[in-house]
Amino acid sequence: MSRKKGQTYTAEQKTKIVLEMLKEEMTTSQIATKYKITSQSLSKWKIQFLENASLAFDVGGATKAYRDEIEELKTENDGLAKALGKATIKAEWATGKLKSLDFDNKKSLIESKHNKISVLEQCESLGISRSSYYYQPVPMSKENISLLHKIDEIATENSEYGYRFIYEQLKEDGYAIGRNRVLKYMGILGIQAIYPTKKKLTSLKNQAHPIYEYLLKQYWTKVGRRKTVYVPTPSEV
Repeated sequence: MSRKKGQTYTAEQKTKIVLEMLKEEMTTSQIATKYKITSQSLSKWKIQFLENASLAFDVGGATKAYRDEIEELKTENDGLAKALGKATIKAEWATGKLKSLDFDNKKSLIESKHNKISVLEQCESLGISRSSYYYQPVPMSKENISLLHKIDEIATENSEYGYRFIYEQLKEDGYAIGRNRVLKYMGILGIQAIYPTKKKLTSLKNQAHPIYEYLLKQYWTKVGRRKTVYVPTPSEV
């Protein structure tokens, strides 16, 4: 009879069943039926029990062997942890250096046909997006270049013009363009209106603030070129 699906037995239960088999008071089939276990499983448990029975009479030796093995594994783990920490520091240092490069140098370092590191992982290590790696810039058309020249010409002749005045001038000259596009092209050319600005006055007083009386004025005395002040005690005020 097979045991129920998902049924498990602890080490103590297995030992009890195997000891019952060793008594030979019941057959293997009877024990299998009693505990709802297959005969093959009982045979495996019995073989495993007999192979490890000597450990019961040499507990110290077994414990020492396990202790030595644990110490070796601990030493190995410590070495691996140190190596991992050193490798992590090196990787962080290298990543920081790579991220300080400009975009063109970063893009030239990416290997699209690398077998173990994908393009996405390389881009993340270098601090750039994958879309920027695949992006191919589109050259400006002749119409846009002529617009740039016209905006530069208007701004040179009228340095006080901002993007609104330049936009109106372009409309008068027959160019079909929007204000935002004019502002964008001025940013590309580095053009900015030049006009006088009012100096910010920080020394003017606020009329809403009260002016308090200088209470020590009466205590100032002048002897020659020296001025001294007498500060009265609280009882003298």
